[in-house]
Amino acid sequence: QGKVDFIYVQGLTGMYLLKKKGQIKIPVGVNFHGLEMFQKAGDFKSKVQKILFVFPVLFCLKRSDVVYSLGGNLSKLLIKKGILKSKIREISIGIDESWFISSNQITNKSIRTFLFIGRYERRKGIEELNMVIKNTKELGAIFNFIGNIPEEKKILMNNVNYYGLIKDTNSLKLIIQQADVLVCPSYSEGTPTVILEAMANGLAILATD
Repeated sequence: QGKVDFIYVQGLTGMYLLKKKGQIKIPVGVNFHGLEMFQKAGDFKSKVQKILFVFPVLFCLKRSDVVYSLGGNLSKLLIKKGILKSKIREISIGIDESWFISSNQITNKSIRTFLFIGRYERRKGIEELNMVIKNTKELGAIFNFIGNIPEEKKILMNNVNYYGLIKDTNSLKLIIQQADVLVCPSYSEGTPTVILEAMANGLAILATD
């Protein structure tokens, strides 16, 4: 389709292309975002699923000319997996300035409100968070969830609220601003955008490493 200077590949979509790398002289860069397949799994089933991705992902990473990283520990993880440091390009995630509120918009509340935002996956640590919530009735805290949490994973308690999936940005901001702490108990992540969005709205962040 004409002259091409560079090919950007998202995930495994370029695997066939990279198999023919010797025939193609155009430089190729790949991006696997959070590299979850190389991180901790929440249970045995998830661990097996991740193992299935290890070989094809390593194949793509090693055959590419450039590997994109979100930075921090993910770059260290790439190097640990045998990716040359000279191939890694770090591009941090950012958010639009419209997310930021001023400090005088942050209000102190009498009841501490915790917030989880995300889709349901075992690696997100929702099961562990539920165990904590069930054991903290006496604290009087409120726990809010945003995302497609399955019915069987929901807790029927007066201080636990489920908002479902919210796509409207303004509605999402309002719920975030009502909270004090964002909880991110994941076994593995890249750089969750929601952490930046919560910080921009004055929330403290409670997360795994």
